[in-house]
Amino acid sequence: MRRGRDGAKRVAKRLMATSLDLLIRLGTSRPWVKRPALALIRRYPRIEARLRQLAALHGFIDHTSTSAMGANMLLELPHGLENLPPRARQIYAQLKAAIKQKQEEKA
Repeated sequence: MRRGRDGAKRVAKRLMATSLDLLIRLGTSRPWVKRPALALIRRYPRIEARLRQLAALHGFIDHTSTSAMGANMLLELPHGLENLPPRARQIYAQLKAAIKQKQEEKA
């Protein structure tokens, strides 16, 4: 009896992972879908962090951008820049960090 539950759980996890993969692909390729989805997901920070980990794990976004900047840094983009691709977000964050470091050195 135990094997049946484990098998059902495994099938459910695979089905959920496949569905999330499909939704992430849809969101990354269509900004008009991504914008309202992100607005909804941002209401739940733990789910957002988990989805970002899943997206990084499956190669949809750059893993260094999620681990180096953290989920909070990704949310601090100025208005109009939230649709940037992951690599552009990473570059933006690096530039912002370099500017902040230079300002701290001058002070």
